[in-house]
Amino acid sequence: MQVRGPDGTEGPASRPPTIRELLTHTAGFSYNFINNPRLVNAYREARVTDGLDQGEVTTAEAMQRLAFVPLGYQPGTGWEYSLATDVLGAVIEKVTGASLGAFVTERIARPLRIESFVFNAPETMRSRFVQVTRPAQVTGALGTGYVPVAAPEAVPFPPTKGTADFDPNRAFSLTAYHSGGAGMSGTIGDNGRFLQMLLNEGELDGVRVLRAETVRQMTQNATGNMPTLPGPGWGFALGFGIVIDPAAAKSRLPAGSYGWGGIYGMQFWIDPANRVVGL
Repeated sequence: MQVRGPDGTEGPASRPPTIRELLTHTAGFSYNFINNPRLVNAYREARVTDGLDQGEVTTAEAMQRLAFVPLGYQPGTGWEYSLATDVLGAVIEKVTGASLGAFVTERIARPLRIESFVFNAPETMRSRFVQVTRPAQVTGALGTGYVPVAAPEAVPFPPTKGTADFDPNRAFSLTAYHSGGAGMSGTIGDNGRFLQMLLNEGELDGVRVLRAETVRQMTQNATGNMPTLPGPGWGFALGFGIVIDPAAAKSRLPAGSYGWGGIYGMQFWIDPANRVVGL
């Protein structure tokens, strides 16, 4: 495993990334749409998928392509939103011998009476899906206006001046690998049940899927003073952005609130202090 430094030179990684570094996006990976100038060309040339397109690619193929490109920094020394969550999904599949979707169903969805979480949705569900859109104009932080995306399209991503390869049909591909970072679909109601479980520190309707101590550890800032997204006043926990300084974050959420979102527009937050979730 190689690391490409700020000057463009490459050298060996000091060690492999850890599971914790994958959870905190400090492993050294990136996304194509993050548009890291040191990595984006290598990602494009290797046809690394962000889990948004290339519905024919298997988990093994996706990981092989990612393994071919260098890391952006030594593991644990920086932060960048990345394909680390997809790598975590591949690790789960390797350890359990089951697909990520089957693991989610068995360990999370079925115990919580969640029926809609799916990675390879049947065509009969297409009419229930929200229309994928892109900014009509690339202005401001997120662009302005929206137009539908009906076919594979390179969509501008204003925050990084990069592009994201959208393919609305991927969600219905029976061969698409189960992308941990971008591949699962579900209803607002079922997502709400999942968030309520986290607010309850791992339990919902008398069913516990995580230990309370596990959730408490998951929802503490784990990146110190590293700059992270969305920006000042935020840290990053084990899979979530977390409000550290509401004033600096320009957030009405109190310190300790956590959440994240998706490139198609879904946002969620959990406010433990006021016992509220938002989606």
